[in-house]
Amino acid sequence: MSIINNPNTGTIIDAFEKRVLSTPNEPAIIFKENTYSYFEVKNICHRISISLVQFGIVKGDTVGILISRSELFLMLPIAVTQIGAVFVPIDTNLPIGQINKIIHEAKLKLIITDLVGITIEAVPTFIITKQFLCTFKNQVVEKGALSLPSVYPDDLMCIFFTSGSTGTPKGVMHKHQSVYNM
Repeated sequence: MSIINNPNTGTIIDAFEKRVLSTPNEPAIIFKENTYSYFEVKNICHRISISLVQFGIVKGDTVGILISRSELFLMLPIAVTQIGAVFVPIDTNLPIGQINKIIHEAKLKLIITDLVGITIEAVPTFIITKQFLCTFKNQVVEKGALSLPSVYPDDLMCIFFTSGSTGTPKGVMHKHQSVYNM
């Protein structure tokens, strides 16, 4: 795996929090018939983060996101990175053999998925549903419900895998600073 650096400073979490403070009621995600404000997204992400901590995920752990295109596809990376963990998006259309190669290469501690009935090798799985979103959309997270670790621009944020020319998954690691201005 290779690391891509950029001299910009800040984290994606910093940028998201600034946006929540400046436009809490503005639409952050519009997916099909559902609209979520920045405030709602923040609350849902915080609830997911609490669940991740309860699963034992800590700063620096890698978490696979194997989820179909939905609003959760955009929320989960925020939830994972705000606890200092590293997200690894995995295409739901990949053959199970490729998925397992990514799991081993990225040393995943957990996989979050909405695919019920999928069998994944030796990695705990957190099945997340639309019901989860509906339950937490309008709930406010109490202050102190989760003590978040400090996340720095130099911390690893995500690992993107490509099949490369050989068909074998290859991971590229990105730090927060390298995507801060995207």
